[in-house]
Amino acid sequence: MTIEKSNSKEEKLEEYIFTHPELESIRGKPHEVLRLIEEYAPKIKLSMLIGPQKGKVVIDEMKKCDPKLMIELGCYVGYSAILFASELPDDAKYYSFEINEKFAAIATKLIKLAGLQDKVTIFVGKACDKLPEFRDWLSGCDEKFKPVDFIFIDHWKDMYVPDLRVLETLGLIAPGTIVAADNILYPGVPDYAKYVKGSPRYRKEYNLAHTNKNGGKYLGRWNVLYESDTIEVESQELYIMLIQLNKFIKDVKSAYLAVSDEYSNPSTLSIDDKNEIDQDFNYKIQQMYKKLNYLETYESKRQEVSNVQDNPSRGWFTSVFADDEVLLYHETITIHRKQVLRFLMETLNYVNKTFDSIQQKRLTRERQLNLLNFQNIQEDEIDIDDIPPQDDLDIINNNGNYFDEEQVSPNQLQELEYENQEFLNLKINQVKQVEKVQQSILDIINIQNDLSFKLQDQGNQIGNLMDTHSEIEMEVSLGNKTLNKSKKSNKKAANMLITMAIVFGCFILFVDYISF
Repeated sequence: MTIEKSNSKEEKLEEYIFTHPELESIRGKPHEVLRLIEEYAPKIKLSMLIGPQKGKVVIDEMKKCDPKLMIELGCYVGYSAILFASELPDDAKYYSFEINEKFAAIATKLIKLAGLQDKVTIFVGKACDKLPEFRDWLSGCDEKFKPVDFIFIDHWKDMYVPDLRVLETLGLIAPGTIVAADNILYPGVPDYAKYVKGSPRYRKEYNLAHTNKNGGKYLGRWNVLYESDTIEVESQELYIMLIQLNKFIKDVKSAYLAVSDEYSNPSTLSIDDKNEIDQDFNYKIQQMYKKLNYLETYESKRQEVSNVQDNPSRGWFTSVFADDEVLLYHETITIHRKQVLRFLMETLNYVNKTFDSIQQKRLTRERQLNLLNFQNIQEDEIDIDDIPPQDDLDIINNNGNYFDEEQVSPNQLQELEYENQEFLNLKINQVKQVEKVQQSILDIINIQNDLSFKLQDQGNQIGNLMDTHSEIEMEVSLGNKTLNKSKKSNKKAANMLITMAIVFGCFILFVDYISF
């Protein structure tokens, strides 16, 4: 099947699917349409798709609330609309907003191919222009209005907060509405994360200080409380990717460590294939380290904001009667998330070390084979064609004259053998020296391997010591926090007793004064 050259990647995807031999067999089957999109997207580097892994996380959240009304900001080519709408109940509706007419046309065709045209409706235009029309259309003539059950945001990152404020202003977001947004931490939308994590007071000040790009009338609602689980979702996705990488290492290990040469089985991995695996694996590992770094940075900033919100300036009387349950809750959440991030870091290090060990093993085997391959030494310098046939060889006597082999007597042969015996002994000694060098090289390689293994063991021991030190440091920190809490509670109790004593003392004096 040949695909004609198109102007864009999206058009190439459209042509690939609608010229595919299986077109009629996949009609009306959403998961088969998704399979073709996922199959062809990497070939044309179509990266603006949520993908099956993140999609499963969103679907799991959808199943918790069983939405009847779901909207999406950013339809693109319809992948997410097909993925999510296929999981909705039959009586549910899915509305998608897409600013690009060309993308919306492609998405409409794919949605119709999947058989979801009765469940999915696409609004073409800017979300800030179409959302008010959608709200009016949704409310109907009797002005009865029901907020949206589920919202999925995956369009321009700088429009996340402005369009969210539009949704708040229009009343499309209400208690119980679930809002899912893609790429919050990586590549990152810090304004959105800070907005939904902020307190009502912070959002009120933010809305007053920042005019909405969509218009000043869309101020937003500061009294909407969001319960965010961004860390949990991103951590789960990262852990799934680590499991898949670890499984890939186990599956490819035997073929990866197999010796590759020109006489090996063509089905085995070549050296170029192994080098390509090394490059791809290292790239993915670096991306995971970068994403984990984003998660740690995000959690640190979230903790700072939470500390500021949970520890405002309080007076003496307020500090005496204050409740620590909220503080304890946030501290427990912080400890839990730190443990999750630490577990992810240890898992990532384990996967990286596992692949690094088999990589070093492969490189060591290749070096050993190259060193032991003595038969290839100077073989290219010898030209067999330059050696004359034995029949044409002439023997030279001591006087330098040529004579034929037939003229050589047995005495002369014995004399020649005696004269060349010293040369033969010299060559035998050289061969023995080569064997000794070979054995020495093997000994050096074995010593090198032993040293590398010992260094690796020492590195693991150092890592275990560092982990133990971190655990002890964390336990000491928790102990200090517990001690500080005890001091605070004792101080509060003491202050309460002092306050009660003063109050009772004043009361007794007042009673005595009245009595006398």
